Amino acid sequence: MYLIQTKQQQVIETIVEVPVTLAEYVGYQIQQAREANGLKIKDLLRALDFELSITYVRNIEKGLDTFKLKDMEKICKVLNIEVASLFPPISKVTL
Repeated sequence: MYLIQTKQQQVIETIVEVPVTLAEYVGYQIQQAREANGLKIKDLLRALDFELSITYVRNIEKGLDTFKLKDMEKICKVLNIEVASLFPPISKVTL
């Protein structure tokens, strides 16, 4: 199980820890990197020359779909991030 810190807007901004699977963790990291680059999913797909489908990328970001390493590498290249940055630090991994 992995933990993602997300922010919820209320009167005061609070941090909530959400337990997730590895696929959800990686998908969340991809989504955060995409948004940090100011890209919508369609922009990401355009940069990938539409090699991946919008449903596939959405499912990856939601942690609902497994994906190939070559697809992860392509996405990371467009987002200008290292593949390793998608994974939790070893100290946070529980088996």
